Amino acid sequence: MMRPLHAKEIDHAVKECILCGRCLEVCPLVSATGREELSPKAKHTLARVLRQEPERLEGKHVAELAGLCLACGRCEKACPQGLCTPEAVADLRHAHPDLKQWLWKQWIEKGGALWPALAWLSRRLPEGRAEPSPRYDAFKTMGSGPGITPFLRVSNFPDAGLGREAVLFPGCTARRLFPAWTDRAAELLAGLGFSLPKKQPDWACCGSTLGHAGCTEAQHEAQQANLDAWRKAGRPLIVTFCATCRCGLRGYPDADLGWEPGEALRWNESVTSLAHFMADVTIESTGEPPAAVYYHKPCHGSGLAGAGADEALLARALGDRYAGTTGDVCCGMGGIMQLGAPQLSRQVADTLWTRLDPPAGSLVLTSCSGCVLQLKATAPEGVAVGHWLEAFSPQNG
Repeated sequence: MMRPLHAKEIDHAVKECILCGRCLEVCPLVSATGREELSPKAKHTLARVLRQEPERLEGKHVAELAGLCLACGRCEKACPQGLCTPEAVADLRHAHPDLKQWLWKQWIEKGGALWPALAWLSRRLPEGRAEPSPRYDAFKTMGSGPGITPFLRVSNFPDAGLGREAVLFPGCTARRLFPAWTDRAAELLAGLGFSLPKKQPDWACCGSTLGHAGCTEAQHEAQQANLDAWRKAGRPLIVTFCATCRCGLRGYPDADLGWEPGEALRWNESVTSLAHFMADVTIESTGEPPAAVYYHKPCHGSGLAGAGADEALLARALGDRYAGTTGDVCCGMGGIMQLGAPQLSRQVADTLWTRLDPPAGSLVLTSCSGCVLQLKATAPEGVAVGHWLEAFSPQNG
C-alpha cells in the first residue's frame, strides 16, 4: 500500500520550472564556475524530460548529472514556484542509483569505524604530493583535531533550563571525530540548569545527508531510530549544536514515521539549538582572541527560527574583534558530491575564500559540522577554522 503524499511532495509533483533563471543568481555552483548546465534550472529540466520520456537517458548519465548538486537549498528560497532542487535531485538519485550512493551510505552508516581509522591514517600520509587532491585535504582535516586555543568562558548563567530534561544530539562528526564539542556542550547545558541523563540516547545519523544522496530507505531507518530513541528517553528537549543536524531533525514531521497524535509538533518544538539558550549568559575573555574572527553562516537551516543565535552569541562575546560573516556564500561541502566531483566542491570553497580574503591569523567559526570539515580543508595558510564551541574554555578548566 502506497503512503499518502505530503503537501510539499504534491507541490513538487505538480509544479514545473518556468525557466525564469532566478536560481542562477543564488546557485553556488553557477557562481563559482559560470556553467549554467550545473544550475537548478537545468536539473529541473532533466527531471521533466525523464518524467515525460524516461527512455531518453541512460541511468548512468542521469546519476552523473544529478550528482552535480551541493544540496544547499538556496534555490528554493529564490524560486517563485517554490521548487526545491535538492528534493528533485534526491528523487533522481534514488531512481537511478550508482556506486557513489552505495559508497556514501557505507561512509555514513559505518563511519563509527571508518572515520577514526581514516583520521589516524591521514596523520601518517606523506607530505609533498605532486598535485593537490581535494579528497586528500579532506582526509587530512579529519585527522587534525580541534586546534583552537579557547579564549572565552561563561562566567554567569541564567537559569534557563529550570531543571528541564534535555538530551544532546551531537551529529556524526562530533561523535566520531570531535567528542570535545559534545563535552563542552554538555557543560554549558548543565550550567544553564538543564537535567542531562548519565547516558545520552543511542542516536543514528540525522538522515539529512542520506536523503540528499537519494538513499531514501537508509534515511527513513535513521529517522525512525532517532524517533524511537527520543520516545525511549521520555520525549525530552533535543539540543543540537550542528545547523545541518537541526535542519534535518526539524524535517522529520514530513516523513511517515508513525507519529502519534500531536507528537510531530512536540518533536519540532523539542529540537533546539544550543546557542538559543545562551542569549543571556555572561561571557568573559580567558585569553587573547585573534585580531579578526569571522562567522560562516551554514546553508542548511538558515530559514529556521533562531538560525542567527550562534552568530549573535559570537558577535556579543567578541565585540570589536568580531569581523562579521564570511558573506552569504556556500562553503561547497556538497555531501555526496565530494565523491563524484570534489574539484567542483573545492572551486566553490575557493570562491568563498577569494571574496573574504581574510588576513593571516584570522579565525573562522561556524555552527555546522560539515562546514567545519570543508573550511578546514580549504582555508588559506595562516587562517584557522573551528566550531564556535572550541572558542569556549571548559567550565571546570
